[in-house]
Amino acid sequence: MRKPIMMEMQGQTLLITGIGGCVGQQVMRRAVQQGMRVRGLQRSPDRENFAETLGVEMLQGDITDPDVLAKVCEGVDIVVHAAAIVKESGELDEFRQVNVVGSVALAKAAQAAGVKAFVQVSSVVVYGMNYPEYVTEEGPFYDGQNPYCLTKLESEQQVMALNNPNSGFGVIVIRPGDVYGPRSIPWVVRPLEMMRDGSFFLINNGRGVINHVYVDNLVDGIFLAIAQQAYGEAFNITDGCHTSWKDYYQRLAKLENITKLRRVPAALAKLAIRLFPNRKFDATPDTIDIATRRFPYSIEKAQRVLGYQPQVDLDKGMAQTQDWLMSIKSNPAKPNPDDLSQLANPQLPKLDQPKLAVFDFDGTLTTKDSFMPFVASMLSPKTVRRGLFKHRRAVLTYLLGLRSNHFIKETLISQYFDGFDITQLETAGLRFATESLDQWLNPQALERLCWHQAQGHRVVIVSANLEVYLKPWAARYGIAEDDVIASKLALNAEAKITGKLEGNSCYGPEKVSRLEATLGPLDQYYLYAYGDSKGDRELLACADEPFYRSFAQGGSPWIR
Repeated sequence: MRKPIMMEMQGQTLLITGIGGCVGQQVMRRAVQQGMRVRGLQRSPDRENFAETLGVEMLQGDITDPDVLAKVCEGVDIVVHAAAIVKESGELDEFRQVNVVGSVALAKAAQAAGVKAFVQVSSVVVYGMNYPEYVTEEGPFYDGQNPYCLTKLESEQQVMALNNPNSGFGVIVIRPGDVYGPRSIPWVVRPLEMMRDGSFFLINNGRGVINHVYVDNLVDGIFLAIAQQAYGEAFNITDGCHTSWKDYYQRLAKLENITKLRRVPAALAKLAIRLFPNRKFDATPDTIDIATRRFPYSIEKAQRVLGYQPQVDLDKGMAQTQDWLMSIKSNPAKPNPDDLSQLANPQLPKLDQPKLAVFDFDGTLTTKDSFMPFVASMLSPKTVRRGLFKHRRAVLTYLLGLRSNHFIKETLISQYFDGFDITQLETAGLRFATESLDQWLNPQALERLCWHQAQGHRVVIVSANLEVYLKPWAARYGIAEDDVIASKLALNAEAKITGKLEGNSCYGPEKVSRLEATLGPLDQYYLYAYGDSKGDRELLACADEPFYRSFAQGGSPWIR
């Protein structure tokens, strides 16, 4: 159990901005444990309930509003300012208005209200991406144009200029590393969402260095600095480890039983961003550079001046993060169909409604995608390789999430099947379904499908792959032809393949549209849905019992 490190501040009033975030909530909990009165400033009203049970006074408002700032600082002894715009890109003015103007306005309001200590939670990004090994608090500092890095540096410089302990107002700057743990959006929640939907990539095989800090270790550093009145000083706070991104993300993936992480060279990722400037990415060239950082930061000053020693190592931090993830699954928030990280408990059966079980095929019922094996069953290896090489750019942009499933499907269909007679494909599809497909079936998934059949539930297969082999496969397992909803090849008047699909690829929202066109509104059923990728997101959102990657090793049931 942690020893109290700030008992001398018991009874004092602490204001926390950004109290709903990862850092803010842990600061709040620590302060309450230490007997402090806590006041929180939160921009949106929807997070207030979490603090009420702890006796925290919550105020809603914006740190750019002078009236709000004067009110929240009244009667406060200490401020921990953790609110900021944190994202990869955007307009500099937007960042500057909150991160710089808002921070300075808050510091001035605190100074006017008689606050004794002001802690500015900054970031190690003030050193940029290409810093020397074990860079200290003296720099060198960032001199580029990334709005987040730039405004973090500007804000701490301007707030530190107000430091005047002799007049009763002291400023401390804390520069955390990559903060992980419960509620961490950039280093836990978002990477897991991207891993689940297939949009996550290890840059350069994860060889760079992540300067992680478990949130409780960061909070230790914050309170040590306050307790020791380290005014006028800045401190790097990390876990003091030399951990590769690969090691970190493999540990994170293991928490959700995700076994495979895709990789991409940094140069290729940057090229894709430049080639598609209008595409919304979860990364910028600067964030690619973060993933290729080679060096850790120095925490020697925090250790020497504050006596800071990280108490939670990576093993324990990941275990506690997993406990938090499990608590979300047990006590879910209101489901959000766009957030695959929100897990929900199964609802009680609606006994008066017919039961419908809908299975995605590739990656759910099978352990691999079936399209290219089907192509390989018809054509020579040389022909297959030649086609992939010819369309290597299309394949790459699809894998990077830059092109749709429909685009890549039609590209490859046109390459391999254009001009074929449909009877050739149907014959090949029957042979493939009979002789090959079963070797890639997931036994657990097939057992679940058979269980639904034994219960008298209607079973439907819905897939972005081709009905020419999915329908004969389904027939072997007692699934009616009309209950296979898949991508259909477009034909010309001579019944030859045109290289196009008839309609859209059965992927994403198209799955729901096609299901409802065939079965009617889905809300008339008690719906079980099984999927494994972002192409199943809309289907899972419709389900009474959604199952996401449940048949992968240790997969997760009931995911929204």
